[in-house]
Amino acid sequence: MSETIEQILLTRGAAVKKISGSSMWPTLKEDDFATIVATDAYKRGDIVLYKRGDAYVLHRLIGVGDPCVLRGDNTIAKEFVPRSEILGVLSAVVSDGDSHGIGSAYFFFRRLYAVITFPFRLVLARFAAKRKNKDKNK
Repeated sequence: MSETIEQILLTRGAAVKKISGSSMWPTLKEDDFATIVATDAYKRGDIVLYKRGDAYVLHRLIGVGDPCVLRGDNTIAKEFVPRSEILGVLSAVVSDGDSHGIGSAYFFFRRLYAVITFPFRLVLARFAAKRKNKDKNK
């Protein structure tokens, strides 16, 4: 039987997880490999790992408290997650064969891009949702 990420973080202090999905684009891409470290010290802006049902989710911490407020860089909805359910924090990523620490220029520019484009992506997502609802009601 294979170990869960929780068990690996507890016994080894760090775990590697393959990224699937697009909720953290452009910061994290499908098939990147994320290194997660076990810690209970989080700050606003950290990318944290938690478990939602059977899935492990990496999302950005946008509000520290209990519950913590999280959101994917490519999503609109905020999520409220009890602090006790956060398993660890992203420390590095391997993308396209290159390793990047969380403090690297790579992450700085990816986050900057995500922050700058967020209002535009938000407007587009809301427009698409309204159009979808309008088409449903025809």
